[in-house]
Amino acid sequence: LRAHSVDEGLHAACDAHAPHVVALPRSTEEVSRAVQLAAERRVPVVPFGAGTSLEGHIHALAGGLSVDTSRMDSVMAVHEADLTCTVQAGVRRKALNEHLRDR
Repeated sequence: LRAHSVDEGLHAACDAHAPHVVALPRSTEEVSRAVQLAAERRVPVVPFGAGTSLEGHIHALAGGLSVDTSRMDSVMAVHEADLTCTVQAGVRRKALNEHLRDR
């Protein structure tokens, strides 16, 4: 849980900013279900990507659910004609660059 209360900014990690639970979805449907359950129970939700925020965005000030999208790492489509890609939330820049280079 503590790993989900740390970013790359100057904001110190502390247990008071940690979520109560972390979800590790692999699909949009799993994200939707986790958020739906949290909403039904009025539990705060904090999205977590790569943990590179500099502004403290990932701190769960009221606890709650951290939705870690790092396992959602698929490149869904590459549209060469308009130079765009559709990717899941956990795709990192380096992985995308490698995927495009290998085409």
